[in-house]
Amino acid sequence: MTNTLNISPMHAREIALREAGEDRAMFSAQHLATEGDRRVYELDYCTDFTDYICYVDAESGEVLGFSSLPLAV
Repeated sequence: MTNTLNISPMHAREIALREAGEDRAMFSAQHLATEGDRRVYELDYCTDFTDYICYVDAESGEVLGFSSLPLAV
């Protein structure tokens, strides 16, 4: 298993925002987990209208998964 963390938590947030096409958001949770042989950041965040979850590889910065749901207004 690789334990390299080339991507900092703040960089992972920048990657997640870019994936969502957003400049800023409120992050409600951020976890570093092991998925198989990968270390993965799980980031939960929202804007005024949308709730997001993004999974970012902690070594490469690759987005491994991404989902969004509109918030009820």
